[in-house]
Formats: sequence, structure tokens, C-alpha cells
Amino acid sequence: MFVRQDLPLSQQIVQSNHAILSLSQWFRIDGIPNVIVIGLPDVAALNRAKSKLDKERIAYYAWHEPDFDYGFTALATVPLTPERKTVLKHYRLYSPVVSILKTAPSKGDDGGGNPSGRATLRGGTEASVLA
Repeated sequence: MFVRQDLPLSQQIVQSNHAILSLSQWFRIDGIPNVIVIGLPDVAALNRAKSKLDKERIAYYAWHEPDFDYGFTALATVPLTPERKTVLKHYRLYSPVVSILKTAPSKGDDGGGNPSGRATLRGGTEASVLA
């Protein structure tokens, strides 16, 4: 699971969950696999990771946020065997990047970058499935 870290922390969580949920709807996953989260600095790094997965022929689900101007935010791979994981060994585990608000969020603002200040239940149909 790869997620952009130039997004607000709450959106990093939301976007990574969108990618995982979407992946589980497109690929059969037996049992409960381990999930490893890798944080990437921006969309360019996420695109490089996507290219690496394409080169290595690792199936994934690329999530593009349909409601806000975030674009390509996260991708989730199918569960990998220990041998398949070795091609991704140079990536580092996710470590949250948190910005501290100097003032309280305004009314209707969740403080985490959701521009509408409300939850949304849409998405998925605009996402890309690439394998």
C-alpha cells in the first residue's frame, strides 16, 4: 500500500483506505493478509512506484480521488509473497508527517483537508484498475 504524504494526514488515511477497499472489490484475497504502508512524498514518487509495479508485473489498484482536486493519491498491491516483496525492499515504511494547526478549524472544517467539511460516500468508479 502506497500513499502520498503531501496530503493532509486525515486524507492520507482516507485515501489509503479507499485504495485497499477498492482493491478488495477487484481481486480475490484469501484470508487476512499483512498490510504494509509506504509513504511517498508526492504524486511524482507515486507514479514512479506505479511504474515499478508495472515493470515487475505486480497487480495493484490505483486510486484517484474523484471528489477533490487531489488526483492520484494511493495505490494498493495484491498480497505479495516474500519473494515478490524483495523488489520493493528499498521503500521505507510509512511514518506520519503531521502539521500542527495554529488555530482551531473553522465551523464545517474537519481540520484535515476535506474541503467540503463533510464525509462522502462516493468514489471507486472513477478509480483505475491496472495489473
